[in-house]
Amino acid sequence: MRRAISSVWLCAAAAAVAACGVPTGADSFEPIADDEIGRLADTSTVPTTSTTLPPTTTIEPPVTESSPQSTTTVAAIAEEPVNIYFLLRGRLTPLPQNVTAPVTERKLRTLLEDGPPIDTTPRLTSEIERGLIIGATQAGGVITIDLDAAIFDRIPTFREDEAIAQIVLTYLDDLGGLRGVGQMRFTADGEPLAVRRADSGLLTNEAVSFDDYVSLLADQPAVVVDTTTTTTTTTTTTTTTTTTTVPPTTTTEPPPTDDAELVSSTSTTTPPATSPPTDPPTDG
Repeated sequence: MRRAISSVWLCAAAAAVAACGVPTGADSFEPIADDEIGRLADTSTVPTTSTTLPPTTTIEPPVTESSPQSTTTVAAIAEEPVNIYFLLRGRLTPLPQNVTAPVTERKLRTLLEDGPPIDTTPRLTSEIERGLIIGATQAGGVITIDLDAAIFDRIPTFREDEAIAQIVLTYLDDLGGLRGVGQMRFTADGEPLAVRRADSGLLTNEAVSFDDYVSLLADQPAVVVDTTTTTTTTTTTTTTTTTTTVPPTTTTEPPPTDDAELVSSTSTTTPPATSPPTDPPTDG
């Protein structure tokens, strides 16, 4: 069976070649000359031109290694408001500032010694000189401030009360003063120092408080301190009497007349009768 199929395929191939015009038979082939065969068999090398191309360099992008990002967390610095008291034309006024918490005596002292900023309007002044406060001790609700005696003596006497008031009001202020402290004593080089209370004008060695100096604040009326000198004012009243001399009035009464006569409002003066002159007697 397979042999029959092969024969069929061969016959079909022969028919196809004949249909395409390919010559067949012995007359269809021509022998090739020997010289042609030699030329075809020549295997000589034909020179060729080679072109050398520069090597191609491929630049690879840098490899970026991903590293975890570091996050820095800055903790917020807690601050507290304080009032530092300075002078405005002889009266005390608070200047709000901030300090890092907690509020301490040393921080308040530094702000007092630094003085008011130069750009404040109106211009503020201070009687606190650097080095005036040399120490502070606290016992319960009372703090004792030790002052340098030499520096304190350089403050004019009429300004000492203002310097004391600056310290008292700053340290004992309700807003930003020392916590748990309500009164203050003063010493000079460790010795008790008597200070003048603004509300009474009296010197005292006892502890003073914020309320003792509120009368010196700029928004408070000044306190008039009563002294022991009594002044008596005597008022003298002078009465001036003016005497006016009026000339006496003379009233001339008319002469009495009979009822039958009419009184004339105009008086007529009749001249006396004149007798004619008489001739002297003649001797006969």
